[in-house]
Amino acid sequence: MVIEPEVEENPTFHQFASEWYAKREREGLRPRTLEYLKWALSDHLLPHFRDHLMPEITAQAIDRYTAAKLGEGRLSNGSVNKTLEVLATVLELAVEYGHVELNLAKGPRRRLPTTRPQRMHLEQPR
Repeated sequence: MVIEPEVEENPTFHQFASEWYAKREREGLRPRTLEYLKWALSDHLLPHFRDHLMPEITAQAIDRYTAAKLGEGRLSNGSVNKTLEVLATVLELAVEYGHVELNLAKGPRRRLPTTRPQRMHLEQPR
């Protein structure tokens, strides 16, 4: 039987995401995966959402985060989307725990457009 740590009734994003990350570590995720999650959380999501209570992570708050990341000019649209995917994964557990009603970071509505690299195709001889 696995006993999960008790999460506060109305935690901040920092508290909840820290517990979420610790749970991923206990599950034995690969070091590279944990490094990626830590990058998304520590370098991007926590500086923006740290003190937000979980219900304060609204669609508008997520859009403000996205705009701030674009304004910094450090990440591509695809990299911002990757941080949003991590946020969506954290919020998925928050929905299960009853801290938020909906996972507003989930799905294409919050994602930025990305361009796909043009692929080179070899032509067949005629």
